[in-house]
Amino acid sequence: MSLDADERIPEDLQKEILHMLETHSDTINGYWIPRKNIIFNKWIEHSLWWPDYQLRLFRKGKARFPKKSVHTSLEIDGATEKFQSGLLHENYQSISQYMRKMNDIYTENEALTFMEKNPHFQWQDMIRLPVKDFCKTFFLQKGYKDGVHGLALSILQAIYTELIVLKAWEKQGFPDKTDTNFLNNIQTEVKKNEAEVKYWFLSSMLDHTKSPLKKILYRVRRKNEQTKTVR
Repeated sequence: MSLDADERIPEDLQKEILHMLETHSDTINGYWIPRKNIIFNKWIEHSLWWPDYQLRLFRKGKARFPKKSVHTSLEIDGATEKFQSGLLHENYQSISQYMRKMNDIYTENEALTFMEKNPHFQWQDMIRLPVKDFCKTFFLQKGYKDGVHGLALSILQAIYTELIVLKAWEKQGFPDKTDTNFLNNIQTEVKKNEAEVKYWFLSSMLDHTKSPLKKILYRVRRKNEQTKTVR
């Protein structure tokens, strides 16, 4: 069993593990455990924070850490299964703690990975990628259902992505892509991303409302924004 210092095994998970040990199949070499992330004094039940499966229970000699980054999961030889009960993770307790880890640990590794996939710097990524990450966590993964916490974490996730892009830019020697049309190009990029935010907002409102008339209205408006995004 692999546990971090800020993780705990609640009683229901303990019972499930003990039951598994009594009925364990020799064909299963690892178990994924959902993780309950307590962030800013609240269990975050949506977006990337739940169920947040972690491969933590495994047969000795059948697992290894590939050591590619701080977020890398165990590699298992053989089949795995999932538990239902959750691992308790006393995660971020303050904004300063979040920002400190984001800057000093995670984004340094992620910037190197980003550079491998994107060897040629594009300034548009400074706008495009943080907006995409915000839309993914807040709208697509329904972070808005966690209220103010969901909004705050979606914004922090966008900042996280921005730092990765900027650090990759730094590691490449701060290349300058400015030209005489730079301001106009920024305006074009901002409009594209504005349309994408509106599209995902309308999609969320479409899922949320129970009014047939509002559903029709949201579909029409969403189609218009989708057309803008394609352009």
